Amino acid sequence: MNNTNIHITEQEALEIGFVEDTSFTHDQFNTVRYKKDFMLLEFTYEDEKTVVVDLTIEDFENIAISKEGLFAICNAFQKHIAPTP
Repeated sequence: MNNTNIHITEQEALEIGFVEDTSFTHDQFNTVRYKKDFMLLEFTYEDEKTVVVDLTIEDFENIAISKEGLFAICNAFQKHIAPTP
């Protein structure tokens, strides 16, 4: 999903605790991957221009969560992820 409404930079990712994991080139693109806990954040560039920033939430078995925590997650997803048609 190419969401141009995501305005996070690599520096901002570092400031909130992500650490660089790896980088790689594929076709004409260069991707830099950052990791924090169970999240991966990938910045993909073409000719030094950001093409897309992707967030992947890795699988985890069980997680204890409060009602407030669940509401916060749901609200975050509703604000930042386009609904599927």
